[in-house]
Amino acid sequence: MLLRMCYNCKNRTDGDKYYRCELKGIDIKEDIEDKCSNFEERDVLIELKECYDNILEALKYYCDLEERHYPIVALWIIGTYAHDEFNSYPYLYINASKGSGKSRLLRLISTLSKNGKFIQSVTEAVLFRTAKGRTFCIDEYENMANDEKGALRLLLNSAYKKGGIVERTKKISSPSGVSYGIESFDVYTSVAMANIDGMEGVLADRCIFLRLDKSYNKQITKRVENYDTNTLVQVTKTHLNGLKASLCELIQEKNLNNDWNAYIDGDLKTDDKEVIDLFKKGDETGIQSRSLELFLPLWFMAYLINKETLNKMIEVSKDIDKEKKEDSKEDKDILLLNFLSEQKSLEYRTFINLSLVYDGFKEYMGITGEWINSRWLGKALVRLKLRKGQRRMSTGIQVLLDIDKARERVENERGNRTGKEKD
Repeated sequence: MLLRMCYNCKNRTDGDKYYRCELKGIDIKEDIEDKCSNFEERDVLIELKECYDNILEALKYYCDLEERHYPIVALWIIGTYAHDEFNSYPYLYINASKGSGKSRLLRLISTLSKNGKFIQSVTEAVLFRTAKGRTFCIDEYENMANDEKGALRLLLNSAYKKGGIVERTKKISSPSGVSYGIESFDVYTSVAMANIDGMEGVLADRCIFLRLDKSYNKQITKRVENYDTNTLVQVTKTHLNGLKASLCELIQEKNLNNDWNAYIDGDLKTDDKEVIDLFKKGDETGIQSRSLELFLPLWFMAYLINKETLNKMIEVSKDIDKEKKEDSKEDKDILLLNFLSEQKSLEYRTFINLSLVYDGFKEYMGITGEWINSRWLGKALVRLKLRKGQRRMSTGIQVLLDIDKARERVENERGNRTGKEKD
């Protein structure tokens, strides 16, 4: 029989699903019977719920967030311990003004996450050589559109999804001389990022966005970041590490990724009411494509916690997806400006087929949204005054683009955002 520990009073108990917390003076009962096939599974789920509650408590103690953001961060942290069991895992992006506590939040996330590392700068080489099994928390993640960060940005565009491989040449010394071989690196990793300027281009499409405003709660802001000596934080991290193998086995056993597709195809072969309820609620959100990829791991983790957490996460997901779509419609001109401002090929300095610009922009975005079509592109170039000329050729419509004006507009936009943040 396995033993459990109550994190509040450190009271060790037997396997019964009722147990006493001496410090809080309450009996704790977990409503997890329906999703458990055996005692050991039930025990893992009870400890998982305790870890989740403790993470929420730690987040609320040190950080002043929107109430709806606490469960997202807590579930994301727990999910890093089962990261390899998901086909993709969302980046967590915190957009915040100066002095809002974004670095404090990132450091807490890095402390609680699987093999977390807090860094204020990162190179492409460091990321792809150390990505496996790590959680990167990158602060001051600015200027990702510049030349120096281009390779890193491209790498991160694929590192959110399983199967991303980076190949580099490797020097091999031998008695017969020096030769070169190919070394492969698995770059699939958990990443949380924070900055002031905002996230641009394709990378934004891989993120769940959290907006962090400056806190005026002095009870929180006066506390120091003593994460390494905080008992709640350290005990929770220890138990998450202890649950890691069991959590991965549990997700493998439940096979939720494949069962989701079976549910969508109308071929789900299970009588598990809890799983059916999870899929039904997720499907009813209307979330799809890459947004669905991002939210599925968090839904699965919420399902393992309890029904209340799942319902809360489903509602939050709908709100965030709606906000993201609205932002996307408002910012699509900015995305086009960013794309054109980064073009260095001489091809974009002469008359170029509109279809090639369209294909390049779609590849840059990594998606095929409803508004991304050649008709919208043609109108957008006129509206933004980026079309210096147009002609019809046998290969189709060709346009002469004003790349310099696109770059000027992007620089002005960044300057305006920085000025607003300072104000």
